[in-house]
Amino acid sequence: MTGGPAPRYVALPVTPASSRDITLLIPDDQPVAAIISACARAGGALLEAVAVTQEYRSADLPAGQRSVTFHLTYRASDRTLEAAEVDQAESRLLGVLQRELGVHRRDQGAPAPE
Repeated sequence: MTGGPAPRYVALPVTPASSRDITLLIPDDQPVAAIISACARAGGALLEAVAVTQEYRSADLPAGQRSVTFHLTYRASDRTLEAAEVDQAESRLLGVLQRELGVHRRDQGAPAPE
């Protein structure tokens, strides 16, 4: 009997994850994949996963914007993360999103026109 490649096994994590949800205002023409890619780059070694949990469009939002909620999972393989470490990683990630893509948290409102 011939089959595909042998299954690969990965050990289960031994340290707890820390999860955060962030809701971002994103231009309608901005692909979510670009946001996820930027998160992966900016999140560093502690960012384990990024997933979209909700997308919201409404006349209540600024024109040309949509609201997207991302679930971020952080984990260190050798220790339990401190809240300050996760705060710092999230702050760095949000800074990159702002600088590179002009994306910011929804609770901060629309950016001022330049």
